[in-house]
Amino acid sequence: MHHIFTVDLEDWYCTRAVGSLLHRSDWKSCESRVRIGTRRILELLERKGIEGTFFVLGYIAEREPELIREIVDRGHEIATHGYAHRSLEEMFPEEFRDDLVHSIDLITSITGKNVCGFRAPNFSLTEKTAPWAIEIIQDCDLLYDSSVFPTTIHPAHHFSEESPIIHQFANGLIEAPVSCVDLCGLRLPATGGAYFRHAPFWLSAALIDWCERQGIPALFYIHPWELDTEQPRLRLPILQRIRQYRGIESLYEKLDRLTDRFQFTSLRHLFSSLDRNGTCSVRQG
Repeated sequence: MHHIFTVDLEDWYCTRAVGSLLHRSDWKSCESRVRIGTRRILELLERKGIEGTFFVLGYIAEREPELIREIVDRGHEIATHGYAHRSLEEMFPEEFRDDLVHSIDLITSITGKNVCGFRAPNFSLTEKTAPWAIEIIQDCDLLYDSSVFPTTIHPAHHFSEESPIIHQFANGLIEAPVSCVDLCGLRLPATGGAYFRHAPFWLSAALIDWCERQGIPALFYIHPWELDTEQPRLRLPILQRIRQYRGIESLYEKLDRLTDRFQFTSLRHLFSSLDRNGTCSVRQG
């Protein structure tokens, strides 16, 4: 079975954890380091023969257009992560539409390719934002979304009732949520990001094994800054410091082991059909 390898292409200064010290108005003065982690990911994927989906932040595409072209040239899918890394709950619907359209137009102008998918910053497609956001996503001619994080253990996500497997919303938009596993009355994150960094490798592998036994492709995600061990170390509050920095020194070795143990591909390859008027069928091989 092929699982799904995704990258949220953003830099160290874009994260929620550093938001208390760095604001968007500070970004222009921050050192651009996104190439470092991205190149480590690209080299690993090339070595393993894996095609991934890169959810590109429009601001980063504007700042590093040659890097985006390199990702395309290496055979990976480019989707959008919005432009300014604003969570959906921070925006009115028309603000979201403008942010999304701007990111799509920018990425398309750089790559010359259509954008088919979207991931909301901070997985902020929730019970509160979904009723209006999924209509805007579809209005922008996107075929799928990957913004739902249906866990019960993170208070920011608030979408625990949404299905943890690939499905379609009522309007036909395909949803590829972050993988979660139901265990002891909890819905636990199975893969990706800080959860992968902080958890022991055996646990992450066991959760993906569980998905595989159920015939469900696991969706994995990572950020380039998580592989940049020399990124600036800010004096953050303790919880934010753990969230931003803990486990980055050992992450590449864990990622190497994970991609040896499991097969991965991109979202565009996994979907054998992206027909919003029909059903979403998924390749199992």
